Amino acid sequence: MATVGFELEMSDILTADAAKIVYGNLDLWKDRWGGYHKPKLDYTRWNIQSDATLRNSDGSTCMVNYMEDGVLKSASNSIKSKDRLKWRGAELVSPIIYPGELDQRLEEASQFLEQFKSNGAIFKPEFYNSLHVHVDVSDVDCDTVRSWLPMIWLFQKSLDGFGNDWRGRKLFTLEEIDRLQKCSLEEFNELYTTLPSGRKASFNANGIRRIVDIGPKFNPDKPDTIEFRCFKSSDNINYIRACIEFCSSLVDEWKKPDGNSVSIFYELCKKVENAWVS
Repeated sequence: MATVGFELEMSDILTADAAKIVYGNLDLWKDRWGGYHKPKLDYTRWNIQSDATLRNSDGSTCMVNYMEDGVLKSASNSIKSKDRLKWRGAELVSPIIYPGELDQRLEEASQFLEQFKSNGAIFKPEFYNSLHVHVDVSDVDCDTVRSWLPMIWLFQKSLDGFGNDWRGRKLFTLEEIDRLQKCSLEEFNELYTTLPSGRKASFNANGIRRIVDIGPKFNPDKPDTIEFRCFKSSDNINYIRACIEFCSSLVDEWKKPDGNSVSIFYELCKKVENAWVS
């Protein structure tokens, strides 16, 4: 299995409570603030982050507002604001998971999930809770990664069908893929981060949030990965494992000069679907 990492989103739990579970206290809690700035994380350990896309069952939105005495109140997301302790919703960020470590890391995740649920966490696609999987591609050159775009286009409708309700994801069009493959690598980033309207993407994600995002590979400030943003969040460890193995297996097939990912794609899809209902 390839080197991987994942991010698992949840709602209702106080972000600070999730941080206490993962860190033991709030001393190590580094989180987003202000205009959605993300601090650099230590990927040798588990981390907790807020996310302003997360909704909660009380009607509040993480980082944006909180419910108090039946009234929604605006929350300051200043790094010094005490409102940060009133946010609900959290994202569990895994350490880098090297080959042979998946069982250990998923056992650690399982223990966190039990504690999260005891503190009110729920995992619902309708609250924009999703699971993202990063796969290491540091051993692959940029031109080769870019050559995977037609295969991503072929699969993306099926990937979108996994049911992640996150609102910002987008699919590649054939016209975009044609432009992205013909341009120089210097021009690639400019095209990749331009919205269909012609406006530059307003967030630091090195690109529009595609259902499969190859943008991190081309960003020198990000780990050398591509990201699958297509999965529902869940507290089912078998499902999380199936999603990780799906992404790893698909990328491994893309790396082969004579790989046939079409032959394994739907078999992998079925494994994920079976794990979801089990």
